[in-house]
Amino acid sequence: MPLEEILRSQNIDAVVISGLTLSGVVLSTVYRLFDLDYKVFVISNNVLDLPAGGHGSEVSQLVLKTLAPAQNKSAGNHD
Repeated sequence: MPLEEILRSQNIDAVVISGLTLSGVVLSTVYRLFDLDYKVFVISNNVLDLPAGGHGSEVSQLVLKTLAPAQNKSAGNHD
């Protein structure tokens, strides 16, 4: 069953996301949920990218500070 069907069947309108490969699977999921009008929250200190050269943290922060807020995502430290 697709994620959006599970969320709709449970009347869920907000999703908290964390995980590895921010610029891949996590960001793809964020964009998909945003397109479906869900409120999306990314736990910024619990996502990671591992690009060549070991700049994963810098890439993650760039994505969270520029792309996610531009898409009206709530991206920040949520304790």
